[in-house]
Amino acid sequence: MAAAIGWVNYIEPGRTVTLNGNAAVNEVDPTYPLTNLLDPDPSLLALVDTTEDASSSGQYFRVAFGQSRQVRLAAMLNVYLSPSAALNAGVWARVLDGSAVTLESAPAYAPTELATIPGSPDHYNLFWLFSQEHAASYIDFVVSITASATLRWGAGHLWAGPALILQDNMDARFIPRPIDDSPRKRGPSGAMAARKLPVRTSLAVSVSAMPYATALGNPLDPTALNWRQMALEAGASSPVIIMPRASGNAHERQVLSLYGAFRDPPAYPHESGDYYMSSAEIEQIR
Repeated sequence: MAAAIGWVNYIEPGRTVTLNGNAAVNEVDPTYPLTNLLDPDPSLLALVDTTEDASSSGQYFRVAFGQSRQVRLAAMLNVYLSPSAALNAGVWARVLDGSAVTLESAPAYAPTELATIPGSPDHYNLFWLFSQEHAASYIDFVVSITASATLRWGAGHLWAGPALILQDNMDARFIPRPIDDSPRKRGPSGAMAARKLPVRTSLAVSVSAMPYATALGNPLDPTALNWRQMALEAGASSPVIIMPRASGNAHERQVLSLYGAFRDPPAYPHESGDYYMSSAEIEQIR
């Protein structure tokens, strides 16, 4: 099952993000403005209060790229939906051309498919991989709300950019594990005391049998993404998104995908013949 990894996000500070859709009431909370969606820290929410009318096909955040950009991977991080029972068709992403014509709509997460972020009720991390890379001028993140329902909804950070695809014939393995940095100590009696800190997720990645073009670049297509490019551009300080089961079901895409940063930039040593290998660890940003 193909995996995908992205490190270029065209939704960044300075972009134009708007709230669209038909609604009886559709208001952005001034304490949680839309500009928070451009901040790479997903804990900073943009929140909307919506009372849906009967004719709407959904409320949506629209981001304008300013020019045509290549988009394959999208994410809506720290989505807040309360109550989720007000959802109709669910939540999805769609890319549009310069005339705002839809190029592709990614499959929606139905209300029954939403998997909450552990420890954060009504919060979700949603990831999409489009069927192909699109030259897009806009992207919409759509929330379909039942007619006459009232819903407070929003998100922490939006992502849209290209993706490096790790094909099924590569030997790619992914090991998720929790990280708990809570300080602990034991008293004279042996009892343990701890100051609880949030538990983060880490994802260990190992890839072998990477073809030359995937590892180092395609000499016949200098625009094609490759592992070397990712290691040098993302380093250990830029956010990345990895989807170990990009073509999997809705639950797999939520619980296995990760928004984080490399602990160290990944190396890419030669394996044999025209094949390369690499291993890395990605730690959840927040």
